[in-house]
Amino acid sequence: MTGHLIRSQRPPEEGPTEFVCEAARNDDTVTTHPMSAITPMPHKASDLPADGEAIPADSWVELTFVDAHGDPLPPLRHQEGRTPRGKITETPPDLDAIGIDPIASRIATTMPALLPFLAVGSTSQLGEAVARLTGLADLVDLAKHAGKASERIAKRTTKELEAQRISRRTLPAGCRRPRRRRRGISRHRIRRRCTCGRC
Repeated sequence: MTGHLIRSQRPPEEGPTEFVCEAARNDDTVTTHPMSAITPMPHKASDLPADGEAIPADSWVELTFVDAHGDPLPPLRHQEGRTPRGKITETPPDLDAIGIDPIASRIATTMPALLPFLAVGSTSQLGEAVARLTGLADLVDLAKHAGKASERIAKRTTKELEAQRISRRTLPAGCRRPRRRRRGISRHRIRRRCTCGRC
């Protein structure tokens, strides 16, 4: 119903994700076929396609809920299939039809399956989603900016810093610094300000 393959050994895997599987036929030959993670394996005697062709994806799950008075609600159906070109298609259930919030459905299904695989201090999609929902997105962006700035500072070598310090002390071409005042010459005639902006 969630469109994910939930296992205890690994995080939830998206159902439309395809992989290549091997199938042993009755004539002792082995053929390879692309299939999705939640597609049932067909019977080797009759339902297997030709070698290299995709295994047909025609899987669906349907659940029917009842309200507090025992009246049935519209059924929820999650379906997976293939286009004529062999691309996986997915039709999620209409949660709005029975008044279920999409986030609430994930809290009770895929999120508990993710918890054992979340490490403290590491970045995860769930953590970023929670930060967006709680209004802490600005702090997340600030932390990313600080991390990138730290990497740039760490990559700068001592030679580069020394060369930058020397370049600041060296006057550029055409720089005019104030001269020393000579005897007998007015101070206003001899003093000039530098126009390079670096002195």
